[in-house]
Amino acid sequence: MKRIYHFLPAFIALYTFSFTANLNARGVLFKNATVIDGTGAKAYRAHLMTDGNLIVGIGAALKESAGTKVIDADGLVLCPGFIDMHSHLDFQLPSQPGAENYIRQGVTTVVAGNCGFALAPQGEKASSLTSYLAVLGVEDKKYHFPRMADYFAHLRKKGIAVNLVQLAPHGMIREAAMKDPEGKPSAGEMERMRDLLKKAMEDGAWGMSTGLAYPPGRGASLDELVDLMSVAMPYGGIYCTHMRDESAKLPEAVREALSIGERAGVPVQISHLKIFGSTGHSPGDILFMLEEARRRGVDVLADVYPYNASSTSLSAIMLPPWLCEEGGIARAVGSLKDPVTRAKAKDYMDRRLLDFAPKRGIARLIPDRIFLWLVKWVMGRKNMLIGVHGHPEYDGKTFREIMKQNNYKGDIIDFGMDLLIETKHDVAVISVMMKEKHVRAFMASPLTVFGSDGMGVVEGGQHPRSFGTFPRILGYYARDEKLFTLEEAVHKMTGMTARRLGLRDQGVLREGAAADLVLYDPVRVRDTATFAAAKSNPEGIHLIMVNGEIALEGGAPTGRKAGRVLKRGNVF
Repeated sequence: MKRIYHFLPAFIALYTFSFTANLNARGVLFKNATVIDGTGAKAYRAHLMTDGNLIVGIGAALKESAGTKVIDADGLVLCPGFIDMHSHLDFQLPSQPGAENYIRQGVTTVVAGNCGFALAPQGEKASSLTSYLAVLGVEDKKYHFPRMADYFAHLRKKGIAVNLVQLAPHGMIREAAMKDPEGKPSAGEMERMRDLLKKAMEDGAWGMSTGLAYPPGRGASLDELVDLMSVAMPYGGIYCTHMRDESAKLPEAVREALSIGERAGVPVQISHLKIFGSTGHSPGDILFMLEEARRRGVDVLADVYPYNASSTSLSAIMLPPWLCEEGGIARAVGSLKDPVTRAKAKDYMDRRLLDFAPKRGIARLIPDRIFLWLVKWVMGRKNMLIGVHGHPEYDGKTFREIMKQNNYKGDIIDFGMDLLIETKHDVAVISVMMKEKHVRAFMASPLTVFGSDGMGVVEGGQHPRSFGTFPRILGYYARDEKLFTLEEAVHKMTGMTARRLGLRDQGVLREGAAADLVLYDPVRVRDTATFAAAKSNPEGIHLIMVNGEIALEGGAPTGRKAGRVLKRGNVF
């Protein structure tokens, strides 16, 4: 009898575990679905069965067992969960673990830590991160994660609704290691950066991201980036880059990214590939550069989002690099109060605008002063402000509308600089400065996958890509515009992205793969988010499953947090 009592607690624990596991692992049978499996193969009609967190069967003769949830998927498409190759959701996962605006789009995995910024690793001072969060409109909750492992532990404890693939942020590594994060690193600081990146890779990062258009990343040299990526290379690290320039000097920026991949021996992922402004560059020329590099053995791809408007900080657009080299953004903005410094900064902007919109054809006959006025006139009507600190009434309005509203008689550049001073550089801009035909050319290329460049929900204005990217690709570009087939669209947002990252169990429908699934109506699926009303949910997404648990049903999130932090070669 004593022996029975001795083993009773273990028996009860085992029984309780088994009972709980059975409840959580109840199978789901999708009947009569149109299956698009993520490989690019043609759609076919079949049943699909899940059990626990895995797909256990696909075929025409599957039958439910006791306790199986049966879903009639007749007329609906069943495909792998979408993988967002470029997201900034990691900033808000601690406060928005449900990731509802992503779940509603069908996203089950996000690649985050992009553009050189993330919540980990953090040094004692993280002024550039605070500035970046302010521009994004993300509330700074003063999270402090010295190592990537600390951030992951926090998420694991809290639970998250989507899977996370995290990159190590070059900008944060620079800030943690350097006395002057925007300067040139000493030998000791370089060694410190290597050590921080090595620890991040050991903690589970998938590579390193850069934001070379922003401080502190824009202070990095080519050799510095090659050196750091050589540290990430043995871990299978990927180099994801927001390049130095996406406008007049785009070809040079692409060459730099390719050189880093070639010299360090790592895959290169060009972030949010675009041609910003009327530069004269063509998608064909840029894509040819990528094709040539691939023929040389460089594993390069790019990601794109389905909008002809970008979003970034006003400070990144208006502040000359030399003005930020000593003292950072805050000091640079303060120096704009000095007439001499402002005149020099305005001269920089004028020259940049002429590079951004070079004269061509008959326009060459127009004097620079008049041509510059015309460029500014267009920019004033093509650029909208969002997330202006202290001015919610500015959200979604153009520069010209706000200048008229305030009876501002000065130059648009002066107005922008005054806004930077007033708001302490807490201003973001949506710029409708890309050609739709260029967006389509990049989207349709076999060298691109899709990324939203979005984030969670913030107060004030926001880019619609955070709410509509993936339904927009399916509904508008694939179904309505026939830019590619539904099978091709799904492949680019699932299987191709998974293969790009080396994810073994996501991105495809097959027995033994992760049960990350999207069930949507191919006739009704569409985005509803606009620049005027960004926070609008998509239509036509019926059900989302993350690791075998239903995260969205009937178009509404369930609140389940079955997402995981994915580690290269492992999951924890």
